Amino acid sequence: MRYTNKHFFYTDPAAYDERVRQPIESFIANEWDPLLRQYLHDEIRAGMTVADLGCGTFIHTQHMGAARHIYAVDINEKMLAWGRPKIEHMADKVTILCESATHTSLPAASCDVVWVDGLSEFLHLPDLFREVQRIIKPGGKFIILYQNKWHPENLLVALYYWLLRRRGKKYRSLGEFKKTAARFNFNLLHFESRALFFYAPPFLQNRAIGLWRRLNRLYAPYQKKVPLGNNILCIFQKG
Repeated sequence: MRYTNKHFFYTDPAAYDERVRQPIESFIANEWDPLLRQYLHDEIRAGMTVADLGCGTFIHTQHMGAARHIYAVDINEKMLAWGRPKIEHMADKVTILCESATHTSLPAASCDVVWVDGLSEFLHLPDLFREVQRIIKPGGKFIILYQNKWHPENLLVALYYWLLRRRGKKYRSLGEFKKTAARFNFNLLHFESRALFFYAPPFLQNRAIGLWRRLNRLYAPYQKKVPLGNNILCIFQKG
């Protein structure tokens, strides 16, 4: 199921929302979605202003209703238009901005929380941190989910694009995030790594899910030392 073009621009929002029907995507969603919902509940409280950068079809925005106000930012008008029905119940507190996440029109020091999912692999990381540093309040939290450079399948994908001399997604390590965060005066409070799996051909993926689940249970105690999940979630706090 393709929902991007060769430049990784999202062209089919309906297919993007339906991607969880694929075995691998379903496995990743089952690993991450309950945890992400819990973080949204725990970190976003009444009276807060939140920025959802790269909000896409409002998959996470729709669960930020506890906030006083939400800035939902994405450069793709097609994704925003498709996702609008998800936030009709809270439209009075959402400002939708079709603009780059690294050059927003948000006021300086206006946000208590900045949330990012599925964006950093397409951007120059210092540009993202620079903009978050500008819009977030002192002591505010920057919560970001990104694709892990050291996940087995991400390593294979990166190798594939390198061999073809084609530009691919920019997978990043926890070390790179820590280094960039420190440069912009952010402290790492906590991180999670989940959804470890190995490649399986499409016709075997449904059968592989049980094996992947067992693998994740076995490796869970080691994720803090050597994070190998498909994604890593970090919570940073502005110093």
